[in-house]
Amino acid sequence: MPQIIVYAKSGDGEPHQVVFASEEGKLTITCDCERGIKGHYCEHKVRLAVNDHLLLSNPAQIRDLNEAHIWVIQAPVSDLILSLLQLEGDPEGNEEAIRRTQLEIAAAMREGT
Repeated sequence: MPQIIVYAKSGDGEPHQVVFASEEGKLTITCDCERGIKGHYCEHKVRLAVNDHLLLSNPAQIRDLNEAHIWVIQAPVSDLILSLLQLEGDPEGNEEAIRRTQLEIAAAMREGT
């Protein structure tokens, strides 16, 4: 199974491992942070999925992250992430819709899309 492993900065100073894995046309994204281990919505996975280079704990991994981002934009989870970004940018901020979309993203990243 092809994998791309990158490390995300964290609030506690210890980097978190984020794994992008492609198998049989499905993309899964996991993180070893507390929320990620449980399969919940995780900022590390989402920010790296949108190619946020600033979150990388090792800037030498930019090429790896760029490659992972190509996998993401080819997967259905990219539509969910785009919806979340649009909801978060809405001045009215529909919290229920944001939370529902975060749950859908978590499931898609956990189960593979």
